[in-house]
Amino acid sequence: MEVAIRWSPLSIPTEARFLIADVVGRTFKLCHITNYENSNIQWEEVSRISKVPAFRTFDWSPKNDVVAVGQWSGETVVLALGTGRHVLSLPIKSQRQCNAVAFNNESLLATGLERVRNDFCLNIYDINQRVPSQSLQSSTSSLKQTVDPVRKLATSEGITSIKYFAQQPRTLVAGVKGTCVRIYDLREDSTNPSLQYQTTCVHNLAIDPTDENYFASAAPPKETMVMIWDRRSTRRPTSTRTSIGGAQDGPALELKKPVEEGDGAANTNIWRLQYSSTEPGCLGILASSGNFRLYHTKKEYIEEDEPLSKGHIDQPRPIYAQDLYVSHVDAVERSYQRRRLGVRDHDREELDRIVSFDFANVCAPDQRPCAITLRGNGDIGIYELKRRRPALAVSARSAVVVSRPAQISTTADKGDLPSVLVLKEASQFGSIAEALTHIKENASKNESTGESFVISVSLTSNLISCALRNSLMTSDHADWQNMTDGSPSLSISDALVLGEVARRRCIEGYLFDCEKNVMIVRDDLQLQEMWSWIKMAQNKARDGNMVADDVDFGYLGVNAVWNEDLAPQDTRILSRNPREISIASAITSLSQSLGLQDAGLPETSKPEHRLICLYTLGFSAKTGKFFSSVNNLIESGDNLQACLLSLMYDNSDLALKALQSGPRKHEDIHNGLAMAITAFSLIQETKLQGERRKLALSRIQDALNTTDEPHTQAIAAYVTSGDWTTVIQTPSVPLRYRLGIAIRTLSDTSLSAFLIHETSQAILSGAPQSLPLTGLTIPTLSLFQSYLNRASDLQSAVLAMSFAAPRFVRDPRFDTWRAAYRAQLNTWKLFIERTYFDTQSTKLSVTWDGTKTLQPTPAQVTLRCGKCGDALHRDAPPTELSASVASGTVGHHTGSIFGDARSGTVCPKCYAHLPRCAICDLWLGVPDPRSRGALTSNKDPFAEALEKQIIMASAAEGRIPLWLDCDPGHDDAFAILLAVHHPQLHLLGISTVHGNASLDRTTANASRVLQAIGRADIPVYPGTAKPFCREAAAAPNIHGISGLDGTDLLPTASSPPILHTPFLIAMRSALLSFPPGTAHIVATGALTNIALLFASFPDLATHIASLSIMGGALGGDFANAPLGHVAGEGERIGNVSRWAEFNIYCDPEAAAAIFTNEELAAKATLIPLDLTHQVLGTEEVQRLLLFGNSEEGEKPSTLRRMLHDLLVFFAGTYAEVFGLTEGPPLHDPLAVAVLLDDFGFEQLAFDDRAGERWEVNIMTEGQHGKDESVIRQLGRTVVRRVEEKGVRIPRSLNVKAFWQVLEECVQRAEASLERKET
Repeated sequence: MEVAIRWSPLSIPTEARFLIADVVGRTFKLCHITNYENSNIQWEEVSRISKVPAFRTFDWSPKNDVVAVGQWSGETVVLALGTGRHVLSLPIKSQRQCNAVAFNNESLLATGLERVRNDFCLNIYDINQRVPSQSLQSSTSSLKQTVDPVRKLATSEGITSIKYFAQQPRTLVAGVKGTCVRIYDLREDSTNPSLQYQTTCVHNLAIDPTDENYFASAAPPKETMVMIWDRRSTRRPTSTRTSIGGAQDGPALELKKPVEEGDGAANTNIWRLQYSSTEPGCLGILASSGNFRLYHTKKEYIEEDEPLSKGHIDQPRPIYAQDLYVSHVDAVERSYQRRRLGVRDHDREELDRIVSFDFANVCAPDQRPCAITLRGNGDIGIYELKRRRPALAVSARSAVVVSRPAQISTTADKGDLPSVLVLKEASQFGSIAEALTHIKENASKNESTGESFVISVSLTSNLISCALRNSLMTSDHADWQNMTDGSPSLSISDALVLGEVARRRCIEGYLFDCEKNVMIVRDDLQLQEMWSWIKMAQNKARDGNMVADDVDFGYLGVNAVWNEDLAPQDTRILSRNPREISIASAITSLSQSLGLQDAGLPETSKPEHRLICLYTLGFSAKTGKFFSSVNNLIESGDNLQACLLSLMYDNSDLALKALQSGPRKHEDIHNGLAMAITAFSLIQETKLQGERRKLALSRIQDALNTTDEPHTQAIAAYVTSGDWTTVIQTPSVPLRYRLGIAIRTLSDTSLSAFLIHETSQAILSGAPQSLPLTGLTIPTLSLFQSYLNRASDLQSAVLAMSFAAPRFVRDPRFDTWRAAYRAQLNTWKLFIERTYFDTQSTKLSVTWDGTKTLQPTPAQVTLRCGKCGDALHRDAPPTELSASVASGTVGHHTGSIFGDARSGTVCPKCYAHLPRCAICDLWLGVPDPRSRGALTSNKDPFAEALEKQIIMASAAEGRIPLWLDCDPGHDDAFAILLAVHHPQLHLLGISTVHGNASLDRTTANASRVLQAIGRADIPVYPGTAKPFCREAAAAPNIHGISGLDGTDLLPTASSPPILHTPFLIAMRSALLSFPPGTAHIVATGALTNIALLFASFPDLATHIASLSIMGGALGGDFANAPLGHVAGEGERIGNVSRWAEFNIYCDPEAAAAIFTNEELAAKATLIPLDLTHQVLGTEEVQRLLLFGNSEEGEKPSTLRRMLHDLLVFFAGTYAEVFGLTEGPPLHDPLAVAVLLDDFGFEQLAFDDRAGERWEVNIMTEGQHGKDESVIRQLGRTVVRRVEEKGVRIPRSLNVKAFWQVLEECVQRAEASLERKET
């Protein structure tokens, strides 16, 4: 590659920059985009570096405007883009090519070199510690330094490519030439890799920034193959060191020939791999031929089914991405050889090809992700990714969430608008049969519903598609069939109806009442015919009427009777000695017991078989029964069936009577048929021949061409041909009549062949109306298997087979279907209907001797979660926390409030609480806390902690219950002291959050502070480790690396933080253990935990009494407080930037979510810097804290010395950073103290000017960083005075009274520690 382009990772929409590297010309150009419209950009050059040493690789730092250049000699030089100066040189011992360089976001630089013997090829340099920050932009001198690497890896192994993981900046992946891909964890002292994957695809490494578990690598030059790896694929824990030779699992996805190879296939190389930072799973691949493609990958998560070892029950089961696949490919540009198409100017085409690209970290104006491209002729453009198809997710209750264009402009193109989520539910038309009929009519008319969402049938989910196909394949719905060819469009609401057919049928009573089932499925003729036959078979088998010679012929079809196929015979033969039974003799006995007579059957060797077959079809061989059947059909209005039945028995007079009598549904058809039958009788009687016969038959045909009704077609086929064989071979004639006619007319051989053919066709097509042929037998399972493949109607298959399985038919397929249907009923939360199904199917399974082939379902006295539907029983395995609360949580819940049972108040799967009792306010499923069993069941640590809280709560009447969310933090330590040892406060628990230090450090600090003040029994729960959508920020310049630097007197915590219970569950449980309007929350750190709490449990907003927040900075004349000064800045109101206070700055989106919640805003009190900077830890305060009321000559206690050390360190950092020499402001304790003021502790005198209330808005534009142009006004707090509900913001307080209150808490802490010592 001779030229490359890179997008600045620090770009923002108003300041978009990119870098052009000219390898041949040895220059770098930093450019700024001035205008962007319709994928075209205008840009200008900002700076240029010329005469760069000859190089073969480079990388742009994501933190500073510096670029590292790897030279052919192996030396690496760091250049400042703003000045072009060489600010750092990284020489090597043995000269060889430098193949790769890579920065991380902590300014660690990795260099990869060609292989030489006995030397390291992967070197890590710490740029931060070697180069002063001001030198990077110095314009007056060239600071050229040489440094040594801090880590040396990969001895005698050539490195081809390097990438750092952005979210784990101390972890990198490297390609080892011709051998493997390795992952190194630089936090470990070992030089061995953490993971290793054997492969020759070791070039052009790319990490997916949206999911860093995935990274891609390309094959060596002249090979076109890409592999995508999942670093979780190894089953061994990542903490286990892997030997050099230990190969891990293969790639998650292998892309063979992912690009066009063009004419010169042997010379086609993959030049660049890059993942999009804004489009999840989007991998860009650029070939040397100019072919540029975007591969969009998706993944499915499958939970591993490995049992947990004993002793590790608290560990959640791992979830791995087991299936990564390509959802679609966007061909941005084809190979220039393929694009020539006869153009002779080969060189011109080659110059026009894309030679480099990079994904942008900002979106196009229409919110589409985009990439910047560079062509061989120097043209630069923007490629905007194609808009994704609308997202669609269907629930078990047939609700769907879809994305649609947001209506932000009346002139914008709908296809270019950003998406919003919309909830759609199924249309309601009364019964499900009426709904399906309505949808069919609308779709056949191609009517528009006026909705903005239309889903093609072919694009709907599998569930909806299968339900639709079930209706489409119905034989009587010819219009459905026609619509499938044209891919009809349905509104989402109508399509959802198709997805809930089975559920709504179940609600309407679709079970084992065949007559009722016929009404429920009246929209589906196939199922109607199936249930009609099952009803008839059930009536015939009642009271043992189908038993003869100890053989049960119940629910057998024509094929089984004719071929004497009763397999498995042991379920049909009631005798103890089945070998002594003759099936043929039993059929003869059954025919005699039923009184069946020969009624014009053809010559046959098996007359009784034919009679039983006719009987199973409902065609009686008794004359009286025959006339009765015809009359019943006439009275019910089924004149056409009555006519056809009469013709079957050679009774033309009765056929004419059927057409002329009773309520006639098809008047015109009846008249035509009557004329046809009359003419046919005359033909038969007069023996018309020749032309006269042809004329008569044509007149008959004309009379019958008016309809395609199936019974009419059967009559027409017989009348026009005079041969029943024509009727038998006409597929449109109902199968039941075709079978009856075949039995009455065909010879034995022809009948056997006909039944074999029809049975195979029925099984192949999966036609449920074929049950009169197959019965409910083992072949019927194969028929239903085909039906399921076609229609996915598991419900009808299970219900139909339940009449014979497992009583007569025992097959694992049915067992699987039945279990799946029961699970489906549970998913729909139709537990009563599932109970009916269990009990009634058990009754159907009773054999002749009273044996129940289905064991009754055990009594189900159990509690079920109202959210996920799982049973809350003791044997429920631990499962992964739901996505809504899993983000940032630490630990896993394994038990209930009392004992180690997994039943009780918290669902072990989704962690939702059961409802509370309206009388006693206890959780459903929780034993009475006053009972002996509840108090003695203390095996679970979570149970012990909450039991203590209940006991403490009963003794804390009149005290203020509060939960503290903090990020200790020097001032947080004093907030904990105040919350624990003030007599009016009752601290329920502490949750920690990222902020002043990392989460693990703030959690450890909280536990150590509690130990130091004598209350290690108070539970500490780790919270979230990073903000919603940003990287975590920290304040080591104020609080030190640990977050509590400055003292060595902090004790080691005796009680570890609670990891087995998510902090959200603990917070919610503690707050809800008090009546509404009594418990408070105090937040003294970033607001991520608090925002997540109310997003997960919105009902808590109405339950809590108040929310006290330390955060924000207003400035102006809001209060008279010294806010400090930083050299080089003007007016300053913030403490992390000119505009922002640190807690709000850490997670501005979380703060905005809280202050835009009207319920929370009305209950919130904000303690800004304008108030906390009035409370300074002066030298006088420091003396008071160290000695208290004692003389200065006395030795202070360990506690006082520790607190004094913390305050002195805090004072030193504030003096150094902000110039506040008078003393540091003690921010966080004020958020606790304001609760005392609210409850009558008037000496603190927090002044809100008689009830001032404010609307609070948080600025969220900008990024974390050090450059003001990048930060902008991120985290700034903007307020507006409101008259009604709003946030309370005090302007001042009695500072002297506050310090006195804090001193009294120190005294109580000392007394508590002394009591414990004695």
